[in-house]
Amino acid sequence: MAGAIGQQRKWRILTGVSLGILMFTIDLSVVNIALPTLMREFQTSFTAVQWVVLSYLLVITSLQLGASRLGDLWGKKYLFIGGLAIFTISSALCGIAGTVWELVGFRALEGLGAVFIAGLAAAIVTESFTPQERGKALGIVSGLMSVGVALGPTLGGVLIAWGSWRAIFWINIPIGLIAMAIILKYLPLQARPRQAETFDYLGAGVIALSLGCFALGMTTGQARGFTNILALSSLTLAAAGIGLFLWIQTRVKYPTLNLQLFRNWELSRSVLLNCIVNLVIAGGVFVLPFFFEIVKQFPTQQVGMLLAVCPISNAIISPMAGQLSDRWGTKRIRIIGLGLVIGVCFLISQFNSNSPISQFILTFIPYGIGLGLFQAASATAIMSSVPPTATGIGSGLIALVGTLGQLIGVPLMGSLFILWGGLPPGSAIKSAPPLALTHGLAGCFLVAAGLTIFGLGILLIQSRQPPKVEKLQQPSPF
Repeated sequence: MAGAIGQQRKWRILTGVSLGILMFTIDLSVVNIALPTLMREFQTSFTAVQWVVLSYLLVITSLQLGASRLGDLWGKKYLFIGGLAIFTISSALCGIAGTVWELVGFRALEGLGAVFIAGLAAAIVTESFTPQERGKALGIVSGLMSVGVALGPTLGGVLIAWGSWRAIFWINIPIGLIAMAIILKYLPLQARPRQAETFDYLGAGVIALSLGCFALGMTTGQARGFTNILALSSLTLAAAGIGLFLWIQTRVKYPTLNLQLFRNWELSRSVLLNCIVNLVIAGGVFVLPFFFEIVKQFPTQQVGMLLAVCPISNAIISPMAGQLSDRWGTKRIRIIGLGLVIGVCFLISQFNSNSPISQFILTFIPYGIGLGLFQAASATAIMSSVPPTATGIGSGLIALVGTLGQLIGVPLMGSLFILWGGLPPGSAIKSAPPLALTHGLAGCFLVAAGLTIFGLGILLIQSRQPPKVEKLQQPSPF
């Protein structure tokens, strides 16, 4: 399809896709900065407020590959527009929620819209650009994701300080309307080459229940202890469900996740690395606002500005990272990126109540650069490892491993935050001793550093498979 799209039109398509990405990334980072505020406003617990994030991630992760597969089967244009519409409407509903559990429900609906935005964005961009321009285009998308994450804390801090937490959801409405208009006008309809295929409802249902059990087990463990029967049984069911899901994928004719793709070593390790890095990102973004607001006593607006430093530096480097990966290869760029992330995780583990603001800023700048280098190169590596006829699945994998990493990272780091801080299950975080929360933060980022070192080791393993560059130089048949 790339060869048939004019130069101006494909950049307008990229603009529409980027606005959709910008909208839901703003929403994700806005909610993180608002969590301490939501905990106070709704008079709810640390465990309950996590579900404002988890319900959103759970729906996205459970349905991501299904949405991408529907894009390959039915065409991507109207599914993407539908996702934008659902997200825009549910954002308005989030802004009028009366209880924390109403907000959790509306966030789940918001996640349904985000499924189609995140799951189809990279595929639309990949099919709209030639292989020679693809790295640059995907790098721009990655950079705008960082812009969204950067704008979220800043806008959120201002809106919460000057107005209400409800406004943090309403900022999505104009962005969604503009994105819908652009995509409707400029993205061409595509052929649907495999209409005879069916959707794997069983597999999608099993993975949804499995991930839900995992999130329930982790949050219940925080509140009641990990020896609690509900926590243990939920985590056991999650493990069994994931095994059942993989078994189903080997038996159905048209699986949600084609396991044959993972015979490609480059794709397999790229997916695993992406999951690890997103786990680290999500866990850090989740616990840092509590450290800054409770230990450092910073106002929400100041916390938002501090947390924006990392994604701003990410946004600046991402387009260049895409071009560098086109020129020097994705592996070298990812190694540099992971090295920076590891170093910064160790630095963050040294934060304490006496750390000056300058220390936070100087630490978050290289953190954003490292993440930007890794994410842009990783997106190119994954999309270059799938067949041209499966770009929807490749796009879905990028989104899936991102949200899967976040879905694991939030409750995992939340649990480490409590356990490493020596707090008993069900402790009230807002009244916890500052030293305990400082120790909790250190534990989270030491574990994050260890996981990233493990990921770097995987990346350094030499692949025995020959690169498939020749095949990727052919334009997509869509």
